[in-house]
Amino acid sequence: MANIRNQNSWVHKSNPDLATKKARDLVRMAVFKVALMAPLKEAELEVDQTAMVVGGGISGMAAARSLARQGYETHIIEKSSQLGGQAKIFIVPPRARTSRKSCRISSMKSEKMRRFMSIWIRQ
Repeated sequence: MANIRNQNSWVHKSNPDLATKKARDLVRMAVFKVALMAPLKEAELEVDQTAMVVGGGISGMAAARSLARQGYETHIIEKSSQLGGQAKIFIVPPRARTSRKSCRISSMKSEKMRRFMSIWIRQ
């Protein structure tokens, strides 16, 4: 690859003859370099179908749940001892404690769901 714009046009804008000569040299060098190259060999890799989710907040738990439903073994990496992230610090009014969101969070956090969905929690 020859970077004509950055190495010639802008640097030698006051001297176009020098820029042209340098551009020809850069293109000639790039062509010779390519002629010496060999094709890359394609590597065969064994892929482990396991997912890792960093963070056990609501988004992390939702991502882990989605991956597990697709059949991937999923590991959640959480720095604290509990799942929930920033949602743990919100004070939930008594009427909303049985809302859909709180039920959904508690169902994602339950041990039964983790075993069934092949989600593992790591600290």
